[in-house]
Amino acid sequence: MAELTSIVGQLRRKLGEHAIKLQHTADGITTCWIARQNFHDALRFLKEDVAQPYRMLYDLTAIDERMRMHREGQPPSDFTIAYHLLSLGRNEFLRVKVPLKQGQPPVDTATDLWPAANCYEREVWEMFGIRFQGHPNLERFQHRGAERMGERQSWQSCIPYIDCIDYPSGVMNNMAYLMAVEKLAAIEVPPRAKVIRVMLAELFRIIGHQVWYGTFAQDLGRQSPVFDTFNDREGAFAIIEAVCGARITPNWFRIGGVAQDLPKGWNTPVQDFLKCLPPRLIEYDKELMRSPVLKARTQGVDAFTTEEAIESGVTGPDLRACGLEWDFRKKQPYSGYEQFEFDIPTGRNGDCYDRCMVRVEEMRQSLRIVEQCANNMPAGAYTSAQPPACPPSEDLTAIPPGEALGAIEGTEGNDGCYLVSDGGGMLYRNRIRCPVADPTNVDC
Repeated sequence: MAELTSIVGQLRRKLGEHAIKLQHTADGITTCWIARQNFHDALRFLKEDVAQPYRMLYDLTAIDERMRMHREGQPPSDFTIAYHLLSLGRNEFLRVKVPLKQGQPPVDTATDLWPAANCYEREVWEMFGIRFQGHPNLERFQHRGAERMGERQSWQSCIPYIDCIDYPSGVMNNMAYLMAVEKLAAIEVPPRAKVIRVMLAELFRIIGHQVWYGTFAQDLGRQSPVFDTFNDREGAFAIIEAVCGARITPNWFRIGGVAQDLPKGWNTPVQDFLKCLPPRLIEYDKELMRSPVLKARTQGVDAFTTEEAIESGVTGPDLRACGLEWDFRKKQPYSGYEQFEFDIPTGRNGDCYDRCMVRVEEMRQSLRIVEQCANNMPAGAYTSAQPPACPPSEDLTAIPPGEALGAIEGTEGNDGCYLVSDGGGMLYRNRIRCPVADPTNVDC
């Protein structure tokens, strides 16, 4: 808390005593309101001048405030721009918010500070009409509208829309959303539900990496691996089907826990999978990772540095391939990940080969986590008794007013969900942060 206070103090010394207004949020992230004439200087100061700076623009989005009823203690505005900054050195987020009135001149772009701002500002302009002065290419791009569709749903019925953001990730897609809702509603998830979530999330991490492994090998001219990996992932899908009743988009996680308890005999297919996959990964190593063809086509190819990755908002395996051991399951543990033993694979060169190697090793670490879940599954409830936990009520159960960010280590990188509640039974703002700040990867 002392460090956070010092950051606010430094900002006030930089911009003036009354230039910063603090806001309490349900997620505990320090949230600073800064006037539009000062915010660009503040962002530069936070990125370049403070000790252990906020080097990553984790997310940038906007909120249409015009229909919002509960804004106690916040500056008046028609729109709000929200910047989520991440300091890897401090291991903490900082939220900077800028109030805007309709008819005001464009705000300054942040693309001169972070390349990642390019995509985010284009999206804000398209969805909210907010212009960014100095943006190099403020043009539209196509996205799927999952955010807006979610804002027409109740807190429970939004879950299937989140399910579809990254199909190979299955139930893992819902983790960041549910964490944000549970922070807003102060819901405590039971230990059994946490471990069930972790087990299924890691199974889907393996599934997602197997999809990548096989198709990547196919892109390099190998035909057999795509059939091998797709066949091997069926062992994981057998578990998913037995537990959830569905495969790719099970829609099975719920606010406060999971939809149902584990079925009788669930541990048998889990143990079978834990025995079958490790020797298969050894075969893949011989066929692919040690292949002269794969090495020739990936080593030294498309390499980027840790600094370039952070500047562009890269997270997950691609960031770790540069040599930075950063994983949200370790750095900011959620769902009880701090209770599990596993390692964080890293590369050295940040090239295609290292990105392959990291993902392959992650499958082995996921197997370790799944085994610990299976062997140490807690007894007890599979969902919280607090509303609006499962089973969902028929009416639109209200969530207290506020805002919260949920962030998890997804299959391809960090998944984030920034939610705003106006105290009603439906989402007011549903922001989905994708693993990479790239227009080709925008799912929202």
